[in-house]
Formats: sequence, C-alpha cells, structure tokens
Amino acid sequence: MKKFGILVLCVLAFSLIFSISLFAMRFELEEFRKLPADFKAEMEPITDMDMNYCSVIKVEVDKPINLSLMQKVYKKENIDEDEFYFYVSSREDNITFQSPHYVPLTVEVPKGGLKIGTTYYVRLVTYEDVDVTINVEPKDARIIVNGLTWVQSKGNLIPGEYVIFLMADGYEEVLDTVFISPTNTVFNYIMVEENIMPVLQEETQEVPVPNGDEPFMIEFNDYRIQVIGCEYSQQTLTITLSVTNMVAERELTIKRAETKAYDSEGNEHQPTTLEFANKSYGGWALTHNLVQNVPTKAKLIFKDIKSPISVITLFNLILFDKENKDFKISYKNIPVTQ
Repeated sequence: MKKFGILVLCVLAFSLIFSISLFAMRFELEEFRKLPADFKAEMEPITDMDMNYCSVIKVEVDKPINLSLMQKVYKKENIDEDEFYFYVSSREDNITFQSPHYVPLTVEVPKGGLKIGTTYYVRLVTYEDVDVTINVEPKDARIIVNGLTWVQSKGNLIPGEYVIFLMADGYEEVLDTVFISPTNTVFNYIMVEENIMPVLQEETQEVPVPNGDEPFMIEFNDYRIQVIGCEYSQQTLTITLSVTNMVAERELTIKRAETKAYDSEGNEHQPTTLEFANKSYGGWALTHNLVQNVPTKAKLIFKDIKSPISVITLFNLILFDKENKDFKISYKNIPVTQ
C-alpha cells in the first residue's frame, strides 16, 4: 500500500511537470460583447443539431495563433492569422479557448446567454512565460511552487499569482504568496533556524521604557540596538530602532516576515513595511550596510491595526548577518504613544 502511494505521488508530480512544460503561455479576456452591426450570422446562417441558428463568435487575438474552442463548433472561418469566426450553439453557457502551448481559458457568455443568429465580439490578449529565480538560504532547501517541487532554483512561469512553500531540515517553514509580473523575476529568501537565540532580557519588569535617558537597549553580536519610539496613529503602529554596528563594516538584514509584535490582548502583528536608513521595502527582508559606530535608524511599520494599542507585550526582532546567521532579539512591555 505504501509503495502504491509513492507511485501515485510520482505520477501526480510527473503530470504537473508535464502540464507546466506543455502550457507555457496563457490567454486573458479583454472583451466579450454583442455586435449589433455585424451581419455575419444573418448573411451565412448555420444551424446546430437542434436546427436552431448558431450564434457566431468573432475572435481577435493580439498575435497570430492556432485558436480553437473546446465546445462543439459547427463552422470555423479563419479571416486572418489572428481573427476567427466560430459558429456555436446558442445553448452554450461558457466558451473555452484553447491553442497549443496555452493554458485553456474558460469564460462565461454575456449576461442573458447567447442569442440565436447573433454575432458576438471577443478580444483576447496573450502572455508568455518568464524566467523566475528563487534563491534560498540554505541552499538545500526544498522549493515548492503551487504544489510543484522545483529541482533547480530557476524555472519558467506565466504571469500571475503563485504560492511559494520552502522547507529545510532545522529551519522554520516559509509560505509566501507572490505575483509574477510579465518580466523576469528574482525572489530571495533567508530561512530562520528553528533553534534561534533565546529571548534576551528575561526579567521583563526591569526593562526600561523607551523614554528619557534610558531607552530599551540591547548589545548583542557586537550590535547596539535600542527602541527609540513606539507610536500608534491612524491604524498604524510604528516601532523605531537605532542600530549601531560596533565592529568593522558589515551588512545586517531585518527579516520582516519573521518579526512579530504582540499586544496586551495577545494579538499577533507582522510589519507590512521596513525602513532601514534611506531604504524602504515590503518584501521578505531588508538588508543595509552598517558603518562602524554610526547609529542608523530603522522603522518597522504595522498597518491596518483596527484597535488602538497601549503596550507591546512582546516584540521579537529577527535579524541575520553572514557571521552570526539568524538571531533573535526580544523586548517586552514597550509602552505605545498615541
């Protein structure tokens, strides 16, 4: 039974790989409407199997292709390499356009259904696949895109929305929804080790508040990181840090997707945007080169927080550099100004 399950998984994986390689492009519907001034259906009527006059679908595509329909077609005319007439039954509720190397596109007919002996206009645009590169640290991480395992970090996808799932022994799993644009795209991920550094400043009550001359401050891995502001305004929480590198010049990464803040009701919040020096980014992480002994400002911006927050009971800041890899610094009971 176990061998059978493995065989089924292999077959499914092969089918997915085959389908991806088979369909490298896709259609998108721009227009589907009735044509009151086109007399094609009236001048050359064709009847369906019920002896009713067919509806006529005039299709224009933005490039020459070999277009067909999945539904029964009673007559097809190629007006040009990118223009077609299809005679179909008026009983069809949807139309599926297909062509070699394209993902079939199924669309609903206009509201009220197709009318007997009436011509409709359809405009289709096409999209080709693009190069997509997914770089992951560690290198041996397993990359899964929409349920399909990638053997290499580089592949081809058609533009659209995808779910990326990353797995690696000893690291926390990553699940990310991304949008592939019509241009070549590169994604960079740094996974977090499961056994990251323990929470610093365990004695919560002794942690100073971020006001006056004694702000929250932690020195770790030759960094001095202090909370210099924590403000809630217009459904947005902003935590401001001062980051000082106390050794030779090096890069530090703030990992947005792994950093979390918890309020007094136990709600978990994830920053939507990072600002590090003069950089701003809403992606997975943001890296900046730190000069020795130069305090650098960083902001973590949490948007769409409906209820006001008076205190951050726990703030887990996830960081990465080449020497120390992943490490976590935590602050507790940070007062929030309104």
